[in-house]
Amino acid sequence: MAPDRPSVDDATQRWAGRGPGGVQEEFGLAFGSGWPYPVPGSELVAEAKRRVAGDRDLWVVGGAGVVRDFLALPHGGTGSAGRPAAGGQGDAGGQEPGQVLQEPGGEAGGQDDQQRPQGDHDPGRRKVDPKDRPRARPGRPGRRGGPRAVPAGNSLDLNGRFCQGRAMTSAAGRRVLTELFGGQGWPAQGDELLHRSLGPRGPGLLLEAPGWLGLEAGQLVLEAGCRDATHAIALAGRYGCRVLGVDLVAAWLPKGRADAVANGLGAQITLVQGDLEALPVAGGVCDLVWCRDVLSCVGDVGRMLGECARVLRPGGGMVLYAVFTTDRLAPDDRTLLVEGLGNSPASMHQPTVEAAIAAAGFQVVRRERIASEWSEYQLEQDPGYLTQDLLEIARLTRNREEAEAVLGPIWYRRALAFASWRPQIVRGGLVPVLYALGTPATASPWLGS
Repeated sequence: MAPDRPSVDDATQRWAGRGPGGVQEEFGLAFGSGWPYPVPGSELVAEAKRRVAGDRDLWVVGGAGVVRDFLALPHGGTGSAGRPAAGGQGDAGGQEPGQVLQEPGGEAGGQDDQQRPQGDHDPGRRKVDPKDRPRARPGRPGRRGGPRAVPAGNSLDLNGRFCQGRAMTSAAGRRVLTELFGGQGWPAQGDELLHRSLGPRGPGLLLEAPGWLGLEAGQLVLEAGCRDATHAIALAGRYGCRVLGVDLVAAWLPKGRADAVANGLGAQITLVQGDLEALPVAGGVCDLVWCRDVLSCVGDVGRMLGECARVLRPGGGMVLYAVFTTDRLAPDDRTLLVEGLGNSPASMHQPTVEAAIAAAGFQVVRRERIASEWSEYQLEQDPGYLTQDLLEIARLTRNREEAEAVLGPIWYRRALAFASWRPQIVRGGLVPVLYALGTPATASPWLGS
């Protein structure tokens, strides 16, 4: 016959005078109004013990002595089926086996022991047979002599009366977690390394590139893929050049023309619709070709670069800014960003593009691997630089069913791809590269990194 169990009232009143229901409030345990409970009493108490042992904050509530009293309640050893009850591996602060644990509130067995009722004056306290009392071991600090060493295989043993001597489930796993979240091995200069700026250059570098090739006032620049003339306006304003913009999408052009007039550059900028693989421009009339972030949209990169070479005068040059995929781009992301936006895999493959550059008769005067540099610059100036992109990704992902219903599957993927473009540059899945290209008369052996 099983020994008598303490009543629920006795168990809860032991908890620092919190009264009936205190244990239920503290641990969320479903105590009933009396025995039998929904689960065997031994398992219920063992669960309470496990939670007390794992929560160092409870020391503040009841004190070390009260915690010891509660943990010493009977029926914590095995469940009704004789299997070990939960709680043999309670962690207090993540101590590893063999570490010394100092009980909060002073030395073990200190003031809390003196304030508790002793012996028969505490009717709810179980009497302990003298032979069961822990004995100080040679070579280890005694119970009243300071912090006590935790036996191997256990991470918490306040007074030796409830230790089950169970080994950790995975010593290697515990060691990795302790090292990781305890910061073991993190170098002293690690934080400084992460927080130190690398001095990134900003997107303004792009407008410096025509100067590398000697662009002068009055010369003619072909902007291949002019969109709304944002860069045509910047080029004309900075260099005093003329700009002929060509774009396949006619919807961009009215705004571009209006903005050029508003900036007082209407006479220097002309915008026309055309195909970059069959430019509507006479041969040999341009001094420079400018192509920013358009190459990925071109189906035949070799043909397009051949057209750019055709319209240049002898000794002319080209500024090319292109974004390439890298091995860091996961297959699903590659499908989204390439196929989802109608981009050409060949035009986003750097070796293919550089082979086409050479085949078109260009030589690389300067190459700048931009990678995440411009993004770093923007983030250092404005930490919210990518906020809208990340919000759109989050909303499209979490609210996919409604988003697809409203946008349709095709535009849903396009919206997700547009929002993912700049974050993928930061992550290294996409890498922008800036080229200054020249014909043989202007090419030099100097190459950037």
